[in-house]
Amino acid sequence: MEKPVLDSLGAQQVLASLYDLPESDLQQESQEAQKNLTAWLEKHFDMKAHQLTYLANIPEGYFTFLSEKISHFLSLRLPIQLVMPYAADKELPPIDHPGKLLITGESSTATYAPQTGYAITESLQITFAIPPGED
Repeated sequence: MEKPVLDSLGAQQVLASLYDLPESDLQQESQEAQKNLTAWLEKHFDMKAHQLTYLANIPEGYFTFLSEKISHFLSLRLPIQLVMPYAADKELPPIDHPGKLLITGESSTATYAPQTGYAITESLQITFAIPPGED
């Protein structure tokens, strides 16, 4: 099977297949993501050289934070959304950052309805904005 590219659609495809795994297999995937996120990403996505270079230059503290968040949300089968706001074949518009940006955000929503009771829904959103590469 061909690996999807690292984009919003590819992330949803990978998550759908992972969330179909038996619990023990999903927990193993979660542990692999936390232990070595770059290797885990390469296992599941067709990573481009410029994406790998960018990941390699993320400060260790942030990369550890990102690995832990992805692992946590995977282990609980919670929604993870990857946002890549720029098409891979287009130039970035002028914006307030130097062309590379990685943002991680979490949201929790609590709801209550008399018929269904109380529920908390969590999700993780990762915005990965890097300029298109030469590869």
